[in-house]
Amino acid sequence: MRRLYTVTAIAVTTLGLLLGGCAGTDEPAGTGSTDTSVEVDDALSVEAQALVALGYDDADVATVPMADPAPSASASAKDRGARRGRHAGRVMLRRNTLHGEAVVETKDGPRTVVVQRGAVTAVNGETLTVTSTDGFVLTWTFGADTKIVKERAQVAKDQIKAGDQVGVAGVKEGDKNVARLVVVPKPK
Repeated sequence: MRRLYTVTAIAVTTLGLLLGGCAGTDEPAGTGSTDTSVEVDDALSVEAQALVALGYDDADVATVPMADPAPSASASAKDRGARRGRHAGRVMLRRNTLHGEAVVETKDGPRTVVVQRGAVTAVNGETLTVTSTDGFVLTWTFGADTKIVKERAQVAKDQIKAGDQVGVAGVKEGDKNVARLVVVPKPK
């Protein structure tokens, strides 16, 4: 029953995010609103938006090209404050959601988006196996366009090691789960 509730919650949240529920409200705090939408950047891919809905910081899923040697500018206090505000909207999902899937409408038709949080238990040049803390195991296939983001920088897939804590988002293609985005967040 708990798994059904979790899968339903992530599906409803992801669908709400991806079908237009992304915008926050201008309603002042404490006015009794029950809106639980999460604000995400429209420039993020569907997979990145799913990981943001899962609770990852949008700065963790945004990438800088591997060849970009320029140092990044530090975030201003205003930017950090805005991120903290978005963070408050996804506290419940951040710590409790382990895995799920949702069917979303894209410009190419309906797609099944799959997300998972857990530890890498096996990795090779073609697949990545992740085990969530509840024992759920999923093997992901690396796609041609898979992005690997480790500590906020895009890296090659050989930088992923067994034991890394990851968030993975991708699409279901037949009986395969194709990873489109793998995020190894900065250690806390």
